[in-house]
Amino acid sequence: MEKTATSETPTPCDPEDGPGPKRATGLRGEYKLQTRNRLLKAAQELFNTVGVKETTVDDITRRAGTNRTTFYLHFRDKADLGLELAALLNEEATEMTQRLVRDGAPGRRAVEEWIRGAGEFCRRRRGEIAVASEPLDRDPRYTEAHLRQMEESVREGFAPYLDRFAPGDREIVAAEVMINMIAMRRFLYISIIQGIGFSFCGIEEALVNSWVGLFERHPVPGAKG
Repeated sequence: MEKTATSETPTPCDPEDGPGPKRATGLRGEYKLQTRNRLLKAAQELFNTVGVKETTVDDITRRAGTNRTTFYLHFRDKADLGLELAALLNEEATEMTQRLVRDGAPGRRAVEEWIRGAGEFCRRRRGEIAVASEPLDRDPRYTEAHLRQMEESVREGFAPYLDRFAPGDREIVAAEVMINMIAMRRFLYISIIQGIGFSFCGIEEALVNSWVGLFERHPVPGAKG
């Protein structure tokens, strides 16, 4: 049976441990960071090749060359590890978005290529995305953390576009971007990660139209048409 965190399970060593990249401090910190990264890499490989449900903590520690006790010093359970993977996935998604809007509001072809690239990204990282999304429905804390990661990804990813607006306008545009991003990620999750088809035709085109419409409603201030 898969072990879950209990009061007897060691909690993470550092109270600042949380989702996102870690920086080492001293030799002990460097060793701790290397171990954590080995666990993350092992989990990534197993989730994407074997599957989330089929992968146990023992499988992860075996591939990482460590043990269960060490795993629970870094992560409370697989869901906690999944939140860390979600932060790493968001970093990559942020970089993809920054390339989309580096010159301001993109055109239709660029949007189409971006969405297509996002779909390919989901297919390659299917296992990681699945485990990162798994706890969202059963624990509000993970849902909130996931939302904060997504908000940060939107603000950083779309910064080359959003930063060209005045503060008041920027928040309005950012809110529309966030709504579009939620719709896009949900569509990709249902259609690619869960493998469920939509009965409506033209869903992808509608998604493209939604993004193009947003950029047309909010052209970059001062940009020449």
